Amino acid sequence: MKKSALVTSFLVLAFVALAGCEVRKTGEETYEVKVPKQELEEAAEKARDSAAEAGREIRESASEAAPVIQEGIRDAAQATGEAMRRAGDDIQERTGRATPTPASSPTPTPASTPAPAPRSTPR
Repeated sequence: MKKSALVTSFLVLAFVALAGCEVRKTGEETYEVKVPKQELEEAAEKARDSAAEAGREIRESASEAAPVIQEGIRDAAQATGEAMRRAGDDIQERTGRATPTPASSPTPTPASTPAPAPRSTPR
């Protein structure tokens, strides 16, 4: 639970306890709370204000975090691209293939290889 939501809940509970509310148990886990109208309106206004403040805090936190997240994603994408390039270079070196040619040159075609024989399954 966010700190602001916890504060709001505490304020409402404190209000119920201090405002002279009448609390009556109506079932196993249910209660009826009677609150004088003026105190109820004041508590609702405080809860709205607290919720609005929590919303502002969340928006500010998200605004501050967004550039950091974007930078992390960009760095991860660049690192992944570099790792893939190195892996491709390593594969080419191990298989004896030449490095890729520029896009304007014709691309060499790989030598044809026979298709693998179908596998038989035991019955």
